[in-house]
Amino acid sequence: EQFCINYVNEKLQQIFIELTLRAEQEEYKNEQLPWETVDFFNNKTVCELIEGTKPPGVFALLDDISKTTHAEGSGVDRKFSEKLTQVINHPHFVGQGGGSFEIKHYAGPVQYEVNGFVDKNKDIVFDELKSMLKLSQLPFLQQLFPEEVTLDGQRKNPVTAGSKIRAQAAKLIAELTKCTPHYVRCVKPNEHKKPQDFDFQGVQHQVKYLALLENVVVRRSGFASYRETFDRFVRRYRCLLPANLAQTVSTSGDWKGLAIALFKNLSISDGEFRMGKTKVFIRKPETVFKLEELRETSIQIAASKIQRFTNTCLTRSLARGLRYQASLLFHNKKERRQVSLYRPFTHSDYCGYSEDSSQQE
Repeated sequence: EQFCINYVNEKLQQIFIELTLRAEQEEYKNEQLPWETVDFFNNKTVCELIEGTKPPGVFALLDDISKTTHAEGSGVDRKFSEKLTQVINHPHFVGQGGGSFEIKHYAGPVQYEVNGFVDKNKDIVFDELKSMLKLSQLPFLQQLFPEEVTLDGQRKNPVTAGSKIRAQAAKLIAELTKCTPHYVRCVKPNEHKKPQDFDFQGVQHQVKYLALLENVVVRRSGFASYRETFDRFVRRYRCLLPANLAQTVSTSGDWKGLAIALFKNLSISDGEFRMGKTKVFIRKPETVFKLEELRETSIQIAASKIQRFTNTCLTRSLARGLRYQASLLFHNKKERRQVSLYRPFTHSDYCGYSEDSSQQE
C-alpha cells in the first residue's frame, strides 16, 4: 500500500514540475525572452522506473510474477525480489537482496520489504461474486468492478491491483492536465503533531525535495505575475491608451505596438514588463494592480460623463414637456382686458413723463 501511495505522489510531483518549472521555463524560451535556465530534479525517471514497460519497471515485473507464478508465500516474494535485482538497472533503484529493495524517490530514499507484494497484487475476487454485485440496483456497487465479466464467469484479461493503480493514476493526471490547477504546499513543522515544536532539519528536508526553492527562483526571476496575448491585453486596457490610438484599436493590427504605447503612456519602466513573441509579461503584481486601478478610474470617469450627459438630456426633455403643458393651459383661452380697449395715451407718452415733475428732474 505504501508503495502505491508513493507512486501516486511521484505522479503528482511530476505534473507539479511539468506545470510550474519545466513549462514555465519553456514558455520563456518559446517567447524568446532572455532567460537563464534554473536546474531542477525531474522525477520523470522515477516514474518510468515504477511504471515503465520498455525496459520493464517494478509494476510490470510484479504483474509478470503474479500471472506466471501460481504458488503463494514468501518464496514467490523472494523470486520477485531476485527478478527486480536481475532486470532493473537504474540509478534510483538499489536491489539489496534478502527480500527488500530501495527506490530513491523525489522526497528521499525509501526501503520496501517484498513480503506480501505478490499476494496483494493479485487481489483475487471471484468472478461469480463480481457478477452478482454488478446486478445490484445500487450504482455504487456497480462501479466497484467496472471490468467486464463473461457469462461463464471467466474474465478475459485478469486485472491486478498494480494495473488498477496505474490506470487510475493516469486518469487523474489526464483530468488535472485539462485544468489549471493551483497548488497549496503544506509543510509539516514536526513529526509528532505537537504545537510550538519546529523541526528545522525536517522542514528543510521537505522544502528541498518539494522543489519549492527552484519554484521560488523561477517565479522571482521570471514574469509570473501576469501574462496575456497582445490583443487581449490591449482590448482590456484600451481605455488607458492615448485618445488618438484608442480610436484605432478595432482597425489596427499592430497589437504589440499598441501595448508598448500603453506602457509608455503610463510611464511604466522597461524592467517591469517584457514583450515576447505573442504575449506581454509583467514582473510584479503591483504593476498589475496599478493597471487595474487606472482602468477602474478611467471607467468611472467615463461612466460619470455618460451619466451627466444622460441627466442633462432627461432634464431638458422634462423642461420642454413642462413648457408645453403650460402652453396648453392658455390655448384658445386668451381674452383682452377691458382697460386695454381704452388708450388715453397721446404722443406715445406711456409713462406720463410730461405731467410728472419728479421724472423730469
